[in-house]
Amino acid sequence: MQYLELYRRMFLKILLLSIIIIFGCSPVSGEPAKYDWNPWKGPHLNGISDESDWDTEFLKKDIRIKWKRDVGDGYSNVTIVGDFLYTMGFHIVPKRPLRTNILFCLKASTGKVVWKYTLKVHHGPWQLTKATPVYSDGLVYSLTQDGNMLCNDAYTGKLIWRNNVIKDFSALAPKWTFASSVHIEGDIAVASVCRNGIAVNKKTGSVVWKSRAGRGSYSTPVPYGCNGETYLAIFGSGALYGVKALTGEVAWEYPWETLDENAADPVILGDKIFISSGYDKGCALLDISSGKAKLLWSNTYMRSHIASAIIIGDYIYGIDGDPTKKTFLVCLNLKDGSLSWKSRQLGITNMSSANGYLIMLDRIGKLYVVEANPYYYREIASKKVLKQTDNLYFTAPVLCRSTLYFRGGMSDLYSIDISGQSGINYNIFIVIKDKLHSLLLIIMDFFDRLF
Repeated sequence: MQYLELYRRMFLKILLLSIIIIFGCSPVSGEPAKYDWNPWKGPHLNGISDESDWDTEFLKKDIRIKWKRDVGDGYSNVTIVGDFLYTMGFHIVPKRPLRTNILFCLKASTGKVVWKYTLKVHHGPWQLTKATPVYSDGLVYSLTQDGNMLCNDAYTGKLIWRNNVIKDFSALAPKWTFASSVHIEGDIAVASVCRNGIAVNKKTGSVVWKSRAGRGSYSTPVPYGCNGETYLAIFGSGALYGVKALTGEVAWEYPWETLDENAADPVILGDKIFISSGYDKGCALLDISSGKAKLLWSNTYMRSHIASAIIIGDYIYGIDGDPTKKTFLVCLNLKDGSLSWKSRQLGITNMSSANGYLIMLDRIGKLYVVEANPYYYREIASKKVLKQTDNLYFTAPVLCRSTLYFRGGMSDLYSIDISGQSGINYNIFIVIKDKLHSLLLIIMDFFDRLF
C-alpha cells in the first residue's frame, strides 16, 4: 500500500505538470485576467469593471437568465477567475439544530457546482454570510461571520489551513459579526479584525503581524503606495489607520467614530483617501501624500451605510442613507466635496460601475442602470428582478464577461446575459485546458476513493 500511495502521488504530479506545461499555469478558462472579477471589488479594488461590451439598456428588454443557483443565505459577493466562481452561503438544516457555512466553487458559465466546503458555525445574531472569498495562486481565502479565517485549495476545496480570529488573535466580534473580506498582499493575507488588522502567511496561516486586541470593522483593507512602500488603509471601530503592509506598523491614524462600526471601504485615488459611513456620520477626503493623514474636506452629503463610493473622473458617486429606511444616490465634486446632485428617494443598497454607468440593486430586488453623469441624475432603465423576501438585498451586482451576477440575502444567485452584439468568443485551446482541468479533478477524486 505504501508503494501504491507513492505511485499515485507521482502520477498526479506528472499529470498536473504536463497540463501546466502544455496549457499554461492559469487554473481556469476564459478571458484574460483583466476580465476576471478578483479580488474583492474587482481587479482595481474599486467596484469598477473594465468591460464595455454590455447592453446598457438590458433592463428595457426581457431578462435573459443563463442560470440560477441556491448558494444558501447571505450577502457574500462573487469572485470570478476564468470559469470558476467562488461565493459563500449560510444554511440551516431543517428540524435539526445544525447551522453551516458553505464555500462554493461553481462554473461561472453554467452554475454547475465544482466543489463545496462545509463548516459548522456558532449560533448568534445575523448568521448570514457577509465576507466574499478571494483567489490567489491556486488558493481561496475567506472569513466566516463567526471569525474562522480559511484557506482552501481552489481546485478541490480541500482545507489548507484555518485560524479563528477570536481564539487566535483575541479579536472582538462587531455587533453584526465579521464581514471583512480577506485582502492578499504579496505573501500575506490580511483582515480588518482586532484594533487595526492582522496578517498571516497566505500559504501556512502562521502569524506575520497582529494589532492589539479589539474590535475591527466590517470593511476590507485597501492597499496604497507611499514613498516606495506598500501601506494598507484599515478601518478600526473608531479610526482609519495607515498600516505598513509588511510589518503592521501604524504610520498614522485618523479618528472616525461612527455609531456602529465602519462598513464602507476606504477609496484610494492617488495620494488621497475618501471615507464615508452611515448613522449620520458623513464623509471626508484625506491627503496622505506626506505619509500622514490630513483632512481636505468633510460634510454630511454622503453617509454610506454599507456600499463603498465609486470615483469616476473628478466626481464621487455614492449612496446616502440607511437602506432599512431610505436612501439616495448622490454625486459630489471630488475637489471640494460640494454637492453636484441628489436623486429622488431610490432605496438602493449597493452598486458597481462599468463604462461610465452605475449598476445598482435596491433593497427589494430592483436593478437600476444609471449614467455616471456629474451634472444630473439620468436613469437609463430599472426593473424588479428578484422576488421580495424577509431580508434585504445588500450585495452589489457584478459585471464579468458581459454577464451580470446578483443575489439577495435569502434568494438564489442569478447569472444573466447582458451582452452587446459582439459577445465573447473563447479560444479553443483554453476550452480544452478547462476540460483537462475538470478531468484532473475527477482522476484525483477517483484515486482518493480507491486508496
